[in-house]
This record gives sequence, structure tokens and C-alpha cells, in this order.
Amino acid sequence: MANSQDPHRPWASSDAERNRGETKRTKKQKSRKAQAAEGKEASGSGEPNYPSPGRIYKPEEVAVPGFLPDLPDVRKEMAQYYSSAHRCDETVGEVLRALKESGLEDTTLVMFLSDNGISMPFGKSNCYISSTRTPWLVRWPGKVKPGVVDSEHFISGIDFMPTILEAIGLPAPPGMDGRSFLPVLLGRDQPERDRVFTCYNDTSGPRHYPMRCLQTRQFGYIYNAWSDGTAQYQAEPMNGLTFKAMQKAAPSQKAVAERVEMLLHRVPEEFYDFAADPDGLNNLIADPKYQAQVAQARKDLLLWMERTQDPLLETFRARIGAKQPAS
Repeated sequence: MANSQDPHRPWASSDAERNRGETKRTKKQKSRKAQAAEGKEASGSGEPNYPSPGRIYKPEEVAVPGFLPDLPDVRKEMAQYYSSAHRCDETVGEVLRALKESGLEDTTLVMFLSDNGISMPFGKSNCYISSTRTPWLVRWPGKVKPGVVDSEHFISGIDFMPTILEAIGLPAPPGMDGRSFLPVLLGRDQPERDRVFTCYNDTSGPRHYPMRCLQTRQFGYIYNAWSDGTAQYQAEPMNGLTFKAMQKAAPSQKAVAERVEMLLHRVPEEFYDFAADPDGLNNLIADPKYQAQVAQARKDLLLWMERTQDPLLETFRARIGAKQPAS
């Protein structure tokens, strides 16, 4: 296993990364002085080990995702994110080069995956598509056909272990929540993979923002158990340039003000038609045309919460007025 800091704050070429390097350098210099005072030999140069990415993106080169407003500082931060992603790509390249040099390239199953979406408002630390739709790249010479993109099957992080176990011919332990998607990797169909359930509970703070989501190919339904009109959301993705730019623009731009309000206080239920609204900007929870789909999503989420003994089960039942088990 090899883990990369990128693309993670502080992002490549950002002031925050440079400042962190300076802070670490100062601490090391102080440590060397303390060692010298004690008559100990100091070691290390004290220089931060942050190689620059092979390419630094400019704000005008990047695309701002539709769930964020296109503001100058948003573009600036997106460019830093792109640069970090580029450095991550270079890191992966070095790992694969080492694998090739080891002579094990042709007999190794390689997976590249991320644990969360971009650290921006409505990204990381939420249950939106931009929060949980993350890369999962696979290379397995002679087994997995290269150059194929699967946009039909839903997989989840909990499926990693059972998939790896099946790939090497071992059974999954009893009671495991995940399911192997090895058949998908080998080009076969798994028709039951038509949805995914996602959860969020606490920030690293910790602050408690319990959310549950059902995502299908067309619709997304989110239950925000914490949203009561008073509680205010606060998470790491709001620490950068983007949220500050949104706050600054809000008084003069109604659309930005509405997004800031939605981010901070949310609503108990959200429902999106991602086929028509891929960025999740139009909450359809009260739209009469979608009430049948909303009712089905509530029922499906309730069934899943019953099956998994979710601690939010009774709270959700009370929210949707369910008196009996969905099953």
C-alpha cells in the first residue's frame, strides 16, 4: 500500500503549503539548536520534503465544477487542486515504475482509489455525488481489459476487501457488509449494482453532522438528521479560499448567498434528479412531479437502515412518519 498526501490541503504551490514548510523548517532548526545546547549531534537539513509538481496549473486553465460559483479565488484554489492532482499522478507513476523494476508488474493487481471527494464546499465531508463519487482505477494484466470505463455499476469502499479476497481465491469472512465486484472487473454484469448507500457522521473536530444518502443512476436522496434550522455546519473544506470567496460575494450575488445558506444550515431532506441537474442545485423534495420517486427513495433508505441497524433508524422513521417497518 502506498498513500499520497495529494490532492489534499495544503495544496501544491499554495501559500499554505509554503507556510507549512517554513513552520516545519523553523521547528527543525529549533530542535537542532536544542540538541546542540545539550551537546548532541544534529541531523537532517531541516528542509521540507515537498517536491514541486511537474506542472503548475493557472486559474484560467481549470474548470470550476457547477456546484461552485465561478469566482476568481475559487479558480485560484481549483488551480492549486489541479496541481496537487498532477503531483499525485506523478507519485503513482513512480510507484508503478518501481513495481515494473521489481519484475512483478505482470502478476500484480493494482488498484488506485480515493477516500473522499474534493475538499471544497459541497464536496468532502458530505453525501453529495461530489463528496462520494471518487476514482477507482484497476490494472491487472491478462485479467482486466485496459481502457474500459464502467459507468453502470455502483461499487463502494466496503467492497474492496471481498473483491481482493475473491481475486486471490479466498472466501470472505461471514457477516461482511461489502460484496465482491470481481465479476465486473472481468467484464461480466452484476445487475443488482444499481444503487449505493452512503453515510457521514462526524468531522475530525469532532462535530456531529449525521447524513444518509441513497444514490441511483438518476436520483439522489439525502437525509440530514442534524439539520434543524439552527445548527450550523462547519468542516475542513470551508477552510480554503473558496468558501471565503463565497461569503464575500454573497451580499451582492443572490445565487451565491443561497448556496452559502444551504451549505451552513441544509434542510432535513434533499432530492435531486441528477440526469437533469448533475450538480445538485435544485432540491426537488417538495416538487409534486417527483413525489412518487421521493416516497420510493424514503422506503428504500428505511429498508437499508433496518437491515444495517442504523442508529438513526428511529429518528428517520419519525421524520417520514413511518409507523411500521418498511419490510
